[in-house]
Amino acid sequence: MVEDNHPFDDSEVYSFKKILTSNEASTHATGLYIPKEHADRCFPPLDMTVQPPMQDLVVKDLHGIEWNFRHIYCDHQKAHVLTCGWSTFVNSKKLVSGDSCIFVRGENGEIGIGIHRATRQYSEMWKTSSPLGAMYVASHAVSARTMFHVQYYPWITPFEFMIPLKTYVDSIERDYFIGMRVHKLLSAVEQSGRRYGTIVGNEDIDPIRWPGSEWRCIKVKWDSTPNTFTQHESVCPWWIEPLESPKGFPILPLPNEVIGSSSTYHTVDVDMDMQGIE
Repeated sequence: MVEDNHPFDDSEVYSFKKILTSNEASTHATGLYIPKEHADRCFPPLDMTVQPPMQDLVVKDLHGIEWNFRHIYCDHQKAHVLTCGWSTFVNSKKLVSGDSCIFVRGENGEIGIGIHRATRQYSEMWKTSSPLGAMYVASHAVSARTMFHVQYYPWITPFEFMIPLKTYVDSIERDYFIGMRVHKLLSAVEQSGRRYGTIVGNEDIDPIRWPGSEWRCIKVKWDSTPNTFTQHESVCPWWIEPLESPKGFPILPLPNEVIGSSSTYHTVDVDMDMQGIE
């Protein structure tokens, strides 16, 4: 016997939205309660001769990742519930109370799931974010070559963690060498203008944990300027650019303190406009 108050048509396209309660969105959520009308029309019918009536559902999200849920019918509560696998989904998607899950059954009978996040105040979003959890999800996604989401707060998140794709691609195609003159575009929280310096080293910032990493692998000695507190800095290739001399401009010597001798001069290409020379 099959529960069938509404005729089930496996070729019918059907969708519904379920707003999550605090219990359904908790990190230890035991399940998601589905209204009977939606369960009857979206999920395959349960065999009510089995106690308790249950089945395993395979649901695919928008990124093509499959999620496995146990769908049961609680007779004493007269309710459909997604149990096993639900808490894993909640934690992975970082769902909170007020978020919605959208279930869709296509013409081929496959069931999809999407998420609509509730509008929250900025402070609440910041407090509920988990940097360690986000790093774990990102690391797993990179290993699995799948998509992951990033929450970026421009006025709080350090600028070095968010860069344009073209900037990164251009940086890894350049050949940086010791002695090369470079400049670094300062962030909004630093002083205006540009900082100029010379590459003095190229090494792993942590050869044990991150061998071969490009993160802060280039050491630059910055020219002395007023209010400069750090002369040596390990930087990422995408934080700096080589200096190029416009055609027709003279080439200036390196500062004495950079080359280490007051009697020896090296010539380098310098962008004169960047240093205020007209």
